[in-house]
Amino acid sequence: MSMADVWEATKRSGGLNLLDVRTFVKVADFYNDVSQMLAFYDARTGARRQDVRRLYYYDLEALTNISKRCAADGDSAIMMLNRVRRSQM
Repeated sequence: MSMADVWEATKRSGGLNLLDVRTFVKVADFYNDVSQMLAFYDARTGARRQDVRRLYYYDLEALTNISKRCAADGDSAIMMLNRVRRSQM
């Protein structure tokens, strides 16, 4: 199951109704960044795709920046989702 599948399932199930706007935006940004980053890799092997191996330096720098943003945003998105989960209990 891909991240896009998880996101779509969350939307279809009404899970987004449990999120405040700030949390929704943070989680959506995280999913978008991860999707952009994963576009550079083969889903089966995890290796960089053959057609993107000849990227220019600025493209690799952009990939690095997306990866760093995902790491930072992922932590804060998880904390926000945990607060939402606790408030629903």
